[in-house]
Amino acid sequence: MGANRKTRKNRAAGRALGILLLLATSCMKEQPPELPPLGTLQSDLSALEAAPSEAKNADPAGVGPYTNFANAWVRVAVLRLYAGGVLLLPTLGMALALSQEPVLHGHTWVWTVTVGNTTGELELSGGSVAGWDVAFLVTNVAQNLDRFVWIEGHFAGDLSTGYWLGHAADLPAGADEVLEISWRYASDTDKTLEFSNVNAQSPDLGDVLSYTVLGSSATLVFEDASAPSSTAVTTIDTVTGAGAIQVPLYNGGQRACWDDAFLNTTCP
Repeated sequence: MGANRKTRKNRAAGRALGILLLLATSCMKEQPPELPPLGTLQSDLSALEAAPSEAKNADPAGVGPYTNFANAWVRVAVLRLYAGGVLLLPTLGMALALSQEPVLHGHTWVWTVTVGNTTGELELSGGSVAGWDVAFLVTNVAQNLDRFVWIEGHFAGDLSTGYWLGHAADLPAGADEVLEISWRYASDTDKTLEFSNVNAQSPDLGDVLSYTVLGSSATLVFEDASAPSSTAVTTIDTVTGAGAIQVPLYNGGQRACWDDAFLNTTCP
């Protein structure tokens, strides 16, 4: 009889341990991963956008008080195009997803958001060790889109590095890649985003613009694939908007500066 009591106790202990393990496993499964920071999609040009219209509309090749700034403004235009184009929808979608709870489907976490008349599904699969695969799928009946992969990518489990690959719905399937972003991220004031034009149908295919922020200083390096010797380096004070540009075919290849009123000034 003593042996039977011992056996029953062992079985009860085994069941209790099994229940605890099941509860622990369930709790672990219910913890969704962190989404990549919005800063991996965004370049902050607000300090430059604060410039008056006469500075933004100045002729970079002309004469006048704003020519230094104007030369920089036309070269960062590509970032503004990306922000208002291929990156706009996933940026809005991810911003909404950050305030929502995802659902686990198999091994994939899914956030479902609505942007206007568009439904977006942000999907993450993988793990903290191998890293996470991410995709933003778009459904829009009016645009004949059914779970179209608008942007996809991969990022490290610690959110320190990753990449994005953007697609265009108006290009042929299998040849719809338009933009790649390789990124390193510590914070919004310590990061590097490298934007590469990978659109095979674009005249700007191969152009690369890197955007690095450290503290209150941002550096943009634009490399034109069709003119390798014309690399432009722009530095910006992200608080005041003052900055400088250096490009071989302007100002004799020397740095050209503007102040916090976006007026030409002598470089320090």
